[in-house]
Amino acid sequence: MFETPTRELRAVLVRRRARKEDLQNLATELGVQVTADLKIVDLKQKIIESRDYDEVFVKEVLNTIIEERKEKEEREERKRQEEVEECRRHEEVEERKRQEEVEERRRKEQYDLERLKLEAEIKSQTTGQVRAKTELRHLMQKFDDKEGDISLYLLLFERQAAWAQIDKEEFVSHLLGLLPYEVTQIIAREPSDKAKDYEHVKTLLLKRFKLSPERFRQKFMKHQKSTESTWVDFSYELENYCKEWVTGLGVESFEQTEFFNFRL
Repeated sequence: MFETPTRELRAVLVRRRARKEDLQNLATELGVQVTADLKIVDLKQKIIESRDYDEVFVKEVLNTIIEERKEKEEREERKRQEEVEECRRHEEVEERKRQEEVEERRRKEQYDLERLKLEAEIKSQTTGQVRAKTELRHLMQKFDDKEGDISLYLLLFERQAAWAQIDKEEFVSHLLGLLPYEVTQIIAREPSDKAKDYEHVKTLLLKRFKLSPERFRQKFMKHQKSTESTWVDFSYELENYCKEWVTGLGVESFEQTEFFNFRL
């Protein structure tokens, strides 16, 4: 009985870097019964002790097993690389498609916005009613969507528009020139008929930019008259801040004013 593998077989095992699975397959080819828990040294010993063991034959069979295993691994690796490459190409196509869709939406929004302005201008030129000579943009500052009070801003806009004798049907076209680009995009996304409806646009902006009761309280407490505004405007602004603050707190009865006084 052999105690160790022969020199020739041992050289093959070392040089070809045979794995445990290779020895298991070799043992199966030789008709040797093996179990999965056998160690490599035990597998070698069982192979050498097998009844049909022939060193040259075993070496050739082992070489074949190792070559087939390596070819299989190479095929699987190539397949994996092809799948990775296919996945990468698919992601690139999807990303290009997404970018094209984003760009298409941006162009459409810009087109719709320009169309709204153009339609308003054409309508303004073809109607026989008197139009204000002074543009509202010369009377009002642009709305600050970060700190501005949209409810007060729209109230002031309506007062100025009425003073300038602007028809309500044209309110939106004048308002667009007073809003930041990001805000006009919100309006441009609306259906054409709704985008020209001032009451719909007003509701949309109030819902999006209305301040919290706490912000109205802060504005009411800290508001100061500017050099450009009149005392009437200052009083009107304070009244609006107070009204929006109280409404936001849900104060609807005299009994609830105790909570309101505490907040003051």
